[in-house]
Amino acid sequence: GMEPLISKQDIAQNMTHLEWVDAIPDLVRILAPDGRVLFENQAMTRFHQEMGGPDRKMIPDLLDAAVFSEASPIRTEFCIRRKVYSVSTSPVFADGAVIGALQIFRDITLQNELTLSLEKSKQRLENDLHLARKIQTGMLPQKTKYGPLTFDYRYLPTEELSGDFFDILPLGEDKVGLYIADVVGHGVSASILTMFVRQT
Repeated sequence: GMEPLISKQDIAQNMTHLEWVDAIPDLVRILAPDGRVLFENQAMTRFHQEMGGPDRKMIPDLLDAAVFSEASPIRTEFCIRRKVYSVSTSPVFADGAVIGALQIFRDITLQNELTLSLEKSKQRLENDLHLARKIQTGMLPQKTKYGPLTFDYRYLPTEELSGDFFDILPLGEDKVGLYIADVVGHGVSASILTMFVRQT
């Protein structure tokens, strides 16, 4: 096979430039164009030990050819043993040519779990708001006739719930009462007050 443009010896000679990589918690490695691992930081080494040895197959082949052909960074995600990693692969340059790829693996498991939890909470809240909207609009008066008068309306709140409300009440002997309420505020608190007004 072809010899890579950089070797482990090249990396070893320049370790002083890579020592800072051991200070970060992310998993970091440098790959040759043929996919061989030329360097990995201590976090990556510990990761392999925790996973049962230096078996590089624990991490799938995430080396995208576009890193070399287009000399542009690539981002992806992958899961391993219930952990989610965000992987950033960037080209390494020497004299204007791409000679390798730097991969940084960031554990985003907690971030993903928080995102999923927020999505579930948001969905529950949206369901509750939708139900409250149905209750509120269900309390609006029927489009109906009172004697010679026909009442019609359009109710278009700007949000899911509104502080605006109205009602049409027959008062007997050719009399009809109409009121419009505009509760200060928006959303749930204002809509609860309109329902209180309606019931009162």
